[in-house]
Formats: sequence, structure tokens, C-alpha cells
Amino acid sequence: MKSCLLLLFFTVTTCAYAQDGLSDFKVDDHGKLTEWTVSPDGAVSLDPQMLYDGRPSVKFDRRDITVNTASSILRRIPINFDAQVVELRAALRAKNSGPYAGANIVLRQDMNKKPIEFINSQPFVTSTRDTDWQQVRISHKLNPRVDSLVIGSVLLGPGEAWVNDIQLWVDGELLTTLTEISDPQVTSVANNRNEIPSIDIDWSAITEHTAKDLSAFIQVWGFLKYFHPDIAIGSYDWDREFVKATQTLVMGSELNDVLMTLLEKVGVLGKQTDIERTEQGKVIATTNSRWYLDDKVFSPEVIAALTTIQSQRHSFKESKYAVSDDLAMASFTEEDYFQIGHLEQETRLLALARLWNIIEYWFPWDELPTSWYTELPDLTKQVIQSTDRSEFFYVLQRVLGQINDGHARLTDSVFRQGACRLPFTVRYIEHQVVINRLYKDLSEQDVKVGDKIVALDGESFDDLFERWLPLYSASNEPARYYGLGNELLYRSCEEATVVTIDRHTNQREVSISEYETIASPDHSLPGDVVQTLDDDVTYLKVAGVDFAAVDEALESAQQSGKLIIDVRGYPSEFILYYLGGRLTQEPLPFAQLARVHPQFPGSVTLIDYLPTLEPYDPVLLNGIAILVDETTLSQSEFSVLAWRELPNAQVIGSTTAGAVGNVSRVPLPNGMQAYFTGLRVLDKEGRDVQYTGIVPDIYIKPTIADLQNGRDVVIDKAIEWLGSVTK
Repeated sequence: MKSCLLLLFFTVTTCAYAQDGLSDFKVDDHGKLTEWTVSPDGAVSLDPQMLYDGRPSVKFDRRDITVNTASSILRRIPINFDAQVVELRAALRAKNSGPYAGANIVLRQDMNKKPIEFINSQPFVTSTRDTDWQQVRISHKLNPRVDSLVIGSVLLGPGEAWVNDIQLWVDGELLTTLTEISDPQVTSVANNRNEIPSIDIDWSAITEHTAKDLSAFIQVWGFLKYFHPDIAIGSYDWDREFVKATQTLVMGSELNDVLMTLLEKVGVLGKQTDIERTEQGKVIATTNSRWYLDDKVFSPEVIAALTTIQSQRHSFKESKYAVSDDLAMASFTEEDYFQIGHLEQETRLLALARLWNIIEYWFPWDELPTSWYTELPDLTKQVIQSTDRSEFFYVLQRVLGQINDGHARLTDSVFRQGACRLPFTVRYIEHQVVINRLYKDLSEQDVKVGDKIVALDGESFDDLFERWLPLYSASNEPARYYGLGNELLYRSCEEATVVTIDRHTNQREVSISEYETIASPDHSLPGDVVQTLDDDVTYLKVAGVDFAAVDEALESAQQSGKLIIDVRGYPSEFILYYLGGRLTQEPLPFAQLARVHPQFPGSVTLIDYLPTLEPYDPVLLNGIAILVDETTLSQSEFSVLAWRELPNAQVIGSTTAGAVGNVSRVPLPNGMQAYFTGLRVLDKEGRDVQYTGIVPDIYIKPTIADLQNGRDVVIDKAIEWLGSVTK
């Protein structure tokens, strides 16, 4: 679900030795760290002055931010043991780290030196000052397909950080001896494609006809990638074939001639094999249309060939470009980095083709707008005519904007003007952008909660919304305005932002140069994770929660029988099943799951598994109020989907973000990543949660006056309801 990801690529050389502990850091005669891969070399060192349990720590020094984008230590460990769950633990501290960045630990599962599963701890350890040591841990169910782990630590952005006490746990036991450790070397994964010549052409002068031919080729190229057996197993460098074919098209060759040349090269049927097919399961939607039957675009020979290839898809299982993860969802880990300086426009077209086709076949909804096909020629032309990275990213964001998915995003946001965030969050209330929470004291500027933000640096929010809302991908309107409004608060770090404030119809401009890191904004109550509110109501918020807090809250709630679970934010730990199991006396199925199975591109099938709350040392309560709003996203929504099934539970607040399900990652040729929802979540009756969100049982949302007066009307309504049901 939600995750701040940094993907690191490796090739591997292998050595063998024994190791007593991962935190027994060693250096060579030149003072360089050994047994770990260090990147960049000059930014990482052993710091004998910073001790943890008497041991020196590894220091990341990124005060010179011009050195790369991140510093890391990494190590590959082969899977030569049987295990179900692996867990990485470490101690971290940070100093003067940057916005939406900081120190983290990394746990990655690889197959054939390519990432299959990847996770960071959440959130990053970050601070504008010097933090104390913080214990972090991440765990992962081990994918049976992987053959090695990559573990380590990273500092993203500026500042300093230290790591120590790195531990790898396997099924609850500390791994103390490591053998046959492979040493990952950070490098580009681009193949040697530099021999592809550049072409002498004015890309900006490409005609509408050629752009349409290129868009049609993009569709055929992606279709063959997943439907042709020889291409699917990697018999061809398919990215290279794309670049060569697009060059031929822009130089004036006819589309169908180029396609027939390519089809004759790969063959129509490929190698036929007898295989045992996976049972497809119940199909609930088909996502791709039969565009290849359009005889106004394709010749009879091309149509016949593509029809035959489509009919023979059953002749093989997965394409290497879409392999199964542990939920039998498609994982795109075999997609290569492809960045060659003299092939800039071709590479950008390749990025568009890769992203468009992955969504075309693996996005698990069939409600894509009609513009999905009709706008592809225009998107293609915009990519061709893009003169810089920002124009190119704009086009990719247009692709994501069409799918209306709250998880869909690029690693490089086109909506941000800089890396520094204004020190507040906003909500869209009464058709106004309103400050909801301050994260720094702005009394000198006289900025308060409840103030309306009219403009940023002289550009009105009305104009900003008009320009950016069509591109911003969100699952419903409340989430769209909330998400975009807060994205636009990222400004240049080098200069102050002029903010136009409106309070009681009086407008004025203030200059704000204070910025703040806001890792995961929430609308829950300030203060402790567990609190006692009026009428002895026990309050538990998921922002900052851990399992001990759950136990504390349930012990307290037994006294009054009243519990508020505030899900207006993102859980810091995955407590869904533990908390739910403690509050039920019988199993409670609460959802159905579907995805596009890697063996059946374009077909959305149900997973043979029903997420269910299982009783565990249950506590009986008279009333459970579950609080939600537009910050209730992804894992938060999945949790509410489960907890609303609990006895005596009511959902109170406003509609959730409507983006729930595991996130699929798309590696793009230039090293960027794109993301979208790859797992389709339905409620227990089979109704979609995506787009609609979870509609509360009791709807209530604050007004601007409520914010100005410091009143949390959702909390008040929850206390009122709990009082009525427990009398």
C-alpha cells in the first residue's frame, strides 16, 4: 500500500566468507568500509565517535547534497535457508535531514538479481535537529521465487545519519552466521545498446499521421510483449526492437510494412509447448478491447497475425515482463533501465509505451475512459515534441490522470515547484482551500488554522486547480482536491513563498520562508496515541500506533465499553487483524480480492482467498466509533473495511479516499518509477471500494468555522453516538 520507495539496481559478484554480526563494521587500510557496498563512496564512513552499545556506527554525510541523490550501504544475502518471514532491524539516528526524506533501512527480495519484493521502514527517520537513536524494523513474507535478499540502510536527501545494530531475523530467530555473501555493486542495468545510431530528423516537425502510426505501433508492441511466447520469454531485446522500429516509422516507412517486418522476424506462433495451465478462476472484468481489429489502421495481414497470436495465448504461462508475486499479481521487475544520451526522444516514447501498456493489461478495472485510446496519438505527439524533462513528465502524468487512481503517481511529481513544504496542511471545505493544521509557529505572520489560502506566489488556487486537476489522479473528488491542494504546497527551498490569506473576507499577503517535513499528514487528535476523552471514552488513533498501544486502548475501553478508532491518517504498524481479532467473538469475512493474473493479461479474476478477522482473546464493547475522512487511504481504508464489520461498530465522518489495494510499481526506462493500484478490493458483497470509497454510516464534516474555533466535530459526533448506544 502506501510507501516511500527508493529502488536500487545491482549487478553481483560473489565471494564467500563467514561473518559474526552484521553490525561488526570493518574498514580496510584506507579507512573504507568492507563487506558492504557503499554508494557514493565519499559520503559513507565508519564513525568511531558515534557509538551504539559500544560499537562504532556507519555515518552518512550528505551535507554536500550535490553528491548523488542518496547514500547507502547494501549487502546481498543468498536464500540458503527455509523461512516464511524475514525481518530486518536496526538503530538509526538523523541530523538536519531534508523534507520528505531521511534515514531508512532497506529489505529487498530478488530473483536472478532483479527485485521482486521491496519495502522500507515507515516513516523515514528525519529531523531538523539531532535525533536520538530510534529502533526501526521491517518484516516481509518470503516469496518462494526469490533466491537472495538485499539489506542495508540509506539516507535520502541532505543531512547526516548513522546506522548501527543491523540484525536479520528469520522466522523469529536471529541470523548470526552468514556464508557465501554476494557483494552487490551499484551500477546501471542498461544493456549495451549504444550501437543504435541516432537519426537526423526534426522531431518537432513530426506529422499527425506519423504520430498516429507511432501510437498504433505502441499498442502492437505492448500486445506482443505479453501475448507472443518467444518475446515473452526474452528471446528478443524488445526495448531495442521498439527503438529501431520507431526510428523507421519517423523516417517515413509505412506502419503496416514495419509491423509485418517485425512479425516475420518473430514468427506468428512462436515455439509451441505443452503446458499445464493454471486455473483462471472467476473472471469479473475484461480490461482490454480488440483494437487490433480496426481495418482502418491495420492491414488484413496484420489483423490476421495478431488475431492468431491472441488465440494462442494459452500456449505459455507468464511473460518475463509480468511475473507473479506472492498474490499472483503481475510484478514488472524485469523491465530494464534504458537511457542512451543520443536517443532521448526514442527513450521517452519507450517510457510512454511501457507505462501505457502495463496499465492497459494489468490495471484491474475495466472502467477506463474512452479517452484512453483516443488520446494516445496526442500523447505520443506531445512526447515527441517535449523539449525537456518537465514537459515529458507532464505527458506521463496525463496518462496517470486518466485512470483516476489515488495510488497513481510518478516519483518526480509535476505538481511540486520544489522540495520544501509549507508548514501546514490544507483541506477543501466549502469550496475553499483552508489551513487545517499548523506544524510550525507562524504567529509572526499571523497565520492560523481556519485561514483560507487564496493564492501562492500570486497565482490563485482557482487557476491552479483549473490547470492541474485534470492531470491529478485521484479516485474521487474529495481526495482529488485534498491531495492536489497539499501537493501544491511544495515550493522552492531557496526563497520565501508569498501566500495570500483570507480571514473573514479580509485578504492579505504574507511571506513564509519556514518549511517543514510532514511525513504522513493526519487529521486525528494531537497528543498520545491512546487518550481518555469526555464520558470516559477511550480514544485510539492509527497514526503512531503500535501493538502495545492497541493492548492499552482495549484494556482502558473495557471500563466504559466505549472505543473510538481514529483512522483519519495512516497506520504506523499493520494492526488490522490484531485489533479486529480482539474485538470479535466469531470469524468475520470482510472483503474479496481480485487482480489480473500474469497468465491471463487483460482478465480480472478473483483470488481464492477471503480476508477474515479471526477471534483472538476478544474484548466485548458496547460501541465502537470508527472515524474516517479523505485522509483515510489505502491500508487505512482496508482496515476500516474490516473493522466496520465488528459488532456495535459505526463509521463516522466523511467519504474515504477510494484508493485501496496493493500498489504496483512500474520501472520506467530513465530510472523513474510510476505506481498504480494493482490489487482490486471489493467488500464482502462484491462491491468495489475503489473510486466510491467507504461512505460513513453517520456523515459529518467540519465547516470553516469549526476549524477556526478548534472544534473537531467528528470526535464530538462519535462521543455523542457512543453516549446514545451505551446508556
